Amino acid sequence: MIKNKKKIDFVIVFSFVVMFLYTTYYLFTRSFTPVLQDYIMEDMRLTAFEWSSLTSAFSAAYGIFQIIGGYTMDKIGLNILCPLLLTIGSLLNYYFAISTNLNLSIYLRYGLGATFSVASTALLKYLSIVVPSHLFSKFVYGIYALVNFICMMTNTITFKNMIGTLGWRKFYLIYTIIGGIISLLLLISLNMFYKQNINNRESENKKDENVCLIEGLKYLLKSKNYLISCLFSVFISNIFYVASDGWLNKLVDGLMPNLLENQKSFACVGLYAGATAANFIGIAISFWLLRYQMLSYVVLLTAGLSFILYSGSTSILMMMIACVLIGLTSSAQTVSFDYTERSIPNKYLGLGFGVLNCCVMYLGCGLPQKLAGLYLDIIKGTSSVYLTIHYVKLFRLGYLTIILSLIFCLIFTGDKEKYSK
Repeated sequence: MIKNKKKIDFVIVFSFVVMFLYTTYYLFTRSFTPVLQDYIMEDMRLTAFEWSSLTSAFSAAYGIFQIIGGYTMDKIGLNILCPLLLTIGSLLNYYFAISTNLNLSIYLRYGLGATFSVASTALLKYLSIVVPSHLFSKFVYGIYALVNFICMMTNTITFKNMIGTLGWRKFYLIYTIIGGIISLLLLISLNMFYKQNINNRESENKKDENVCLIEGLKYLLKSKNYLISCLFSVFISNIFYVASDGWLNKLVDGLMPNLLENQKSFACVGLYAGATAANFIGIAISFWLLRYQMLSYVVLLTAGLSFILYSGSTSILMMMIACVLIGLTSSAQTVSFDYTERSIPNKYLGLGFGVLNCCVMYLGCGLPQKLAGLYLDIIKGTSSVYLTIHYVKLFRLGYLTIILSLIFCLIFTGDKEKYSK
């Protein structure tokens, strides 16, 4: 009995570590985008809209395929879907590294977004199996805190210089090999995990032949507060994703033109430092006061955006504080994850996470990224360069999303409900 328990514990720890690596690999694919921006734009001679089309392709496809990915996960289980999609994603990374054609590169990024569409949802589904419901959010916050810390390190000047020395194409080739190794570990660990029959929730979460996509979507559409939490996550995340896409670096370069080369990475470092801190703070706070949490994110985002636009050019310290404040809002989506895990039945949980991620990554990330590049090209007019005022105008649009976030926050009543799950 003791020997069997030790074996189960090993399987849980092993699968947990591999799932963490899988999530980190996916988030890496997004987080080092601003680091590669200068290299790729120069190498492929891209305009702002072409660059945003390239970067937003991943987020758009990732968001669109969330629903079908979550549904498929409910039907066939993590152990088949995750290793297969990661293997395909690694191959697409390889072809992206050797592609010199913009249109082909954009299509490859769409493919990458589709293959990674179950990455974060899979982690949430996995945690819903092995973690008690009252600890679910703490684990999500903890994992994303570690991942954001790693992302913060990838945005340092040291990492950027390493890529500059190695070349961004060679870097992607190495990244492809790492993805192949993780996909093999996923295949082994998740199959071991499901063979152990970890607990009673496992059989319900792994595979439910009775799951119906239409019925699941109808159930979610009837869940008013679930939809409100999704829309709140969409609008509250706009500024963070546009900033992390590389436009924040351009804004800082314009507002503070006298920065030394080794100081230019501090904005994105501050952004991910704030994201890391937010997740560590989230581990300790209560998860029942959902509306109060949502309001706090609105306040933080308003303060961060205002500091950048009106005080950021005065000193590096003020700009760093502003970036950290915006980074703190990155964990707002976890409030919706928590509400979804508590209020949606297990058989629709993968679909519920999928719809939420679809809303956030397409409407909150992919679409704003693409529109940001289009807007910059439009207001650029006849100017041969992208002036600082263009980036200032772009970030001023963030106040509109803050107002919409506040509206959805005020009409949310989920904190008054009793969770029946």
